[in-house]
Amino acid sequence: MTSARANAQIAESLATLTHLLARGDDPARDGEKRLDRFLKHKPSFFVGGFNPDGAVKWVEEVEIIFDAMECANENKLALGTYMLREEANQWWKNAKLRIGNGGVAITWEMFKREFFNKYFPADVKNKKVVEFMKLEQGDMSVAEYAAKFESLCAFSPHYNTPEVENDKCVKFESGLRPDIKHIIGFAEIRNFTTLVAKARICDEDGKAKNNYFKAVRGKNQDRAKLYEVKGKGSLPLMNGEELKESSNDHRELFMVFGSLKLEGGAKLEGIPVVREFSNVFPEDISDLPPEREVEFGIDLVPGTSPISMAPYRMSTSELNELKKQLEELLEKQFIRPSVSPWGAPVLLVKKKEGSMRLCIDYRQLNKVTIKNKYPLSRIDDLMDQLVGACVFSKIDLRSGYHQIRVKTEDVPKTAFRTRYGHYEYTVMPFGVTNAPGVFMEYMNRIFHSFLDKFVVVFIDDILVYSKSEEEHKEHLRIVLQVLKEKKLYAKLSKCEFWLEEVSFLGHVISNGGIAVDPAKVDAVMKWGTPESVLEIRSFLGLAGYYRRFIEGFSKMALPLTLLTRKDQAFVWDEKCEKSFQELKEKLTTAPVLILPDAKESFVVYCDASKLGLGGVLMQKGKVLEHLTHNELMKLGRLTHNELMKLGRLIHNA
Repeated sequence: MTSARANAQIAESLATLTHLLARGDDPARDGEKRLDRFLKHKPSFFVGGFNPDGAVKWVEEVEIIFDAMECANENKLALGTYMLREEANQWWKNAKLRIGNGGVAITWEMFKREFFNKYFPADVKNKKVVEFMKLEQGDMSVAEYAAKFESLCAFSPHYNTPEVENDKCVKFESGLRPDIKHIIGFAEIRNFTTLVAKARICDEDGKAKNNYFKAVRGKNQDRAKLYEVKGKGSLPLMNGEELKESSNDHRELFMVFGSLKLEGGAKLEGIPVVREFSNVFPEDISDLPPEREVEFGIDLVPGTSPISMAPYRMSTSELNELKKQLEELLEKQFIRPSVSPWGAPVLLVKKKEGSMRLCIDYRQLNKVTIKNKYPLSRIDDLMDQLVGACVFSKIDLRSGYHQIRVKTEDVPKTAFRTRYGHYEYTVMPFGVTNAPGVFMEYMNRIFHSFLDKFVVVFIDDILVYSKSEEEHKEHLRIVLQVLKEKKLYAKLSKCEFWLEEVSFLGHVISNGGIAVDPAKVDAVMKWGTPESVLEIRSFLGLAGYYRRFIEGFSKMALPLTLLTRKDQAFVWDEKCEKSFQELKEKLTTAPVLILPDAKESFVVYCDASKLGLGGVLMQKGKVLEHLTHNELMKLGRLTHNELMKLGRLIHNA
C-alpha cells in the first residue's frame, strides 16, 4: 500500500470516528483521549478476505482491550471499526448503511453479528462444531488439549453456560488418552477447572514414569517387527487394540486383534443398465439434498407452546455411538447446533444387522402436530398391479427421509437434546408425524407417469416390474434416470436387480403369483403365548396382515378377537390356545395366490355356518383371495359389469 493511500485511509477513518463521536454525549476531546488509550494497546488491523480464524481472533483481541479499558458499550463500535482497513472497511460502510436504515442505533453486538455472518459463515462454524465433537487428546499434552478444547468449545452454544458444566466435563474427559481417563474417571470431577488441573498432573506423572522406564530398559532391547503381507484379496487390519501389562522388570505386553470384513454381493459394473448410473449409488451422502418442490412442514395445534424434555440416560458404549453419529450428521449438515426452546430426548435402537440407529423421541411433538390427510397406499392395491410380470428389480433409497429438507420456519421444532449439545434437523427426521405421507407424496409425484405401468412405490421402496427382459431394460433405465435427475440416491447393498422372484413388503412375488414371505412368518411362529390384551392385539395385527392367504381367518381368530373386547375378562382357555396355534400353522402352509386379471372372469364360492360367512374369490380355477363376511356382503350389491372388474374393487372393500 502506498504512503499516500495509507494516509488517505487514516484520514477517512478519523473523519468517520469524529462523526460517530459527535453523535454521542461525550465531547470530541474525550473521544480523542479514548482513542489514544485504545491505540496504546496496539490492536491489530483487520483487512478482510477469507480468514475465519483470523476474524475470530481479531474480535477476541479487540474485546480484551475493551475489558482492560473498562470501555462503555456505546463507545465500542467506534473504536472497534476504526481498525477495519481495505476490503473490510468498504464492507462495513455498505453494511452500516443497510443496518442503520431507518435511524436504528447500531451497537457493537449488532456489528459482531454482521461481521461473523460475513467473515465466519455458518458452514465454517459447523466444521468447527464437528472438529470439537471429534476432538481427542491424541499426542497432545493435557495443556495443549485443554487450550484447543476451550478454543473450539466457543463454537458450541450448549457448552457455554454454567448450567451445563457437568456436560462440559464429560466431553473433556471422554477425549483424554485412556491412561489418563482411567485414573480421572473414578474421581467423577464435575468442575472444569479442577478437572483440567488433575488431568495435567496425571499427564506429567505419566511422562516422568515413562522416562524412568526408558532409562532402565536401555537402548539395546530386542524389538518385534511387523512385515506387511500383500496378496490377492488382502485388507488392512482394523479394530486394533493395545493391552499393556506391567511387571517387576517393567516389560510390556502388546496384543493386536484384527478383524476383516469382506463385502459380498454383485459389483455395480456387472449389472446391466445399473452400471450406467453409478452416481445414483454413492458410498454415502455427504451433503444436504437440493431444494425440492416438496418440503417437510410441521403444523401445530393453535396455542401450542414449545415442549422440552430432559435427555435419557445412556451407557458409556451408547454415548460413544451417539457422539459418533452426531459427528457424521453434523458433517453432512443434516443437523446443526440449536438454541431452540424445543427439545426432544434421544435414544439408540438396534437394527437387524446389529448396528445402532439414532432415534429422536418425538412423541410429545407428534401429539400437538396436525395430521395431514395424504393416504398411504394399501399393500393389496399395490400387489394387484403386478399381474403378468416375470422380471423384477427392487431399489432401496439411502436414508430416504433425509433426502427431503425441512421448511426453514419449522427447523427449530425438530430440536433434540443430548449430553453433547442441543441440535436441530435441517432434513426430514425419522419418527415425526406426517413424514411417511410427505415422502410418499413426493415419490408418487416424480413417478406419476409410470405408476400402474411398471413401477410400484411404497415410501422409500421402489419395485420395477416387467413382462420381459427387453421391457425391463427400458423400465429400469427410466426409473434410474428419474432418480439421477432428482438427485435421489440408493443403497446398492440393499438393492436387487433382474430377479424372477422378489421379496417386497412382506410378500414373495413371482410370475406364479404372490406368497407369504417365510422370513416374516418366522416372527409369528416364534411368538410366545400372549399374556395380555395388548399382546393379543399385536399378534392379530401381525397375523392379520396375511389374512387374505388364510381361509376362514375371521372364524379361526374369533376366540382371540373376543378377548380384546372391553367387557371381556382375560381368560386364556383351550379355545384360545387352539386358535393361536392354528393361525400359526396356517401361515406356514399358506397357498400361493394368483394376481387378478381384469380381462378374465371371476368366480365367488360362498360358505355359511352358524359361526360366520366366508368365501373364496377365484379365477381360472385358482385362488385370488379368501373373503370375509363384509367383503361378501359388498359383492351382493355389485352389478354384473362391476363384478367383472372385481380385481380392482374387492380390495377397496
